Amino acid sequence: TRLLIEGEQLRMVKVLNNCDICMYNVDEISTHLKAYGWNEALQTVYLNSLHAAINSGQSLQRIEHAYLQVISTCTDPVTFCHEQLSQSLDHSHLVREALRNAIVKSLKLLFRSSPDKACQLVSANEIITDATQLDDFPLLQYEYMKKREIQDHLLFIRLLAKLHPEQVYDYVSSNEGVYPLDETLHVCKKHNIKDATSYLLERTGDMDGALDTILECIDEMKNREHSFEHAVGVAIQMCERNSITNLDTDQSQKMWFRLLEKLILSSSSSESKDIGSDKDEPSIALRNVLHSMMVHVESKNILKLIRSKPFGVLKKTVKAMVDAKYLENNMLKMASRLIVHDMLHLVKAKHEKLNRSTTMTTVSTNSTGIVEENTTVIKKENEDSLLKEGLRRKSRKQTCWYTDWDEKLEFLGSTQLQLDPQF
Repeated sequence: TRLLIEGEQLRMVKVLNNCDICMYNVDEISTHLKAYGWNEALQTVYLNSLHAAINSGQSLQRIEHAYLQVISTCTDPVTFCHEQLSQSLDHSHLVREALRNAIVKSLKLLFRSSPDKACQLVSANEIITDATQLDDFPLLQYEYMKKREIQDHLLFIRLLAKLHPEQVYDYVSSNEGVYPLDETLHVCKKHNIKDATSYLLERTGDMDGALDTILECIDEMKNREHSFEHAVGVAIQMCERNSITNLDTDQSQKMWFRLLEKLILSSSSSESKDIGSDKDEPSIALRNVLHSMMVHVESKNILKLIRSKPFGVLKKTVKAMVDAKYLENNMLKMASRLIVHDMLHLVKAKHEKLNRSTTMTTVSTNSTGIVEENTTVIKKENEDSLLKEGLRRKSRKQTCWYTDWDEKLEFLGSTQLQLDPQF
């Protein structure tokens, strides 16, 4: 029976293709074809109706309706729309507009049929004039906005929060001032995007809330390598900005110490790891924090914390960093002495050149009209005193050889040198 029905449908398709559309009532025959389930024959009827509407120059609404009928019966509606768009250049502006309107109204069907192809179809052919037309299709709306100059930044942030929450922080931090702050903060809190929430709270002036939020994020990301590293980086940037803009030095230093203590606790809870090793993520993060911290916090305050008991669990790591700082300090002193030594040699060579004799010839005319040349030997003033002054300014060689780590700490207590996080 099924083969018979399929055979009859093919026969019906041939009949419909060979006769003029004016010979039958489209609405009546389409009703019968729907009842039989003859979709191929129904599509042929609608295609014939579409061609007739275009060739006879019917109204925009009639052509659009014909397109909608064909799209609804196609087995691959996205491919049909793509083919029609490529052929629409041969048609009038009216036909092209009708096709675009039909595609917009059929977006749900197209997206359900093939999401990727539908996104490509809409993006490549400028089907949409306003992103709000795609409110029911977040993925399609995101792809559309991403490829164009963004006008509604809050809408784009909402889409990022739904589809790519890991990208929200980068967007809000690099596009400051183009989105409404309170509404964006609400979106980030709703989707529990803590790094972006922390940044926005900082912008509102709630530094305590911002730090609490990012410290919670560090706790949650402790076992996720890249996320943990990112959260620590966000916290470091926040503390650095606060140290630069906040006149209250004590408050800014407290933020650094809170972050440091959080990382100490994270390292202490990593019982299965070799604490202080290069593979221990909290220890690596700790070194990065100390590296940035030493620029904004007095070394003596950091050293007090190093000596305290809560820090003892990672004392080996910190000791290595202090040794590295001590080594760096000595290297800088040696470089300074080399520079002074080279400069003194240059000054000495310059002075020797100035001390060389020079001659000056003057030409004059006497009372009898005869031209006379007088050659005078001129000695430059001896500038040994200047050279001696330069030598007196030469830095005396200072050597600090400490064998005990505590003595190194005392020696470094008054310095403000940075540590290389690679040590």
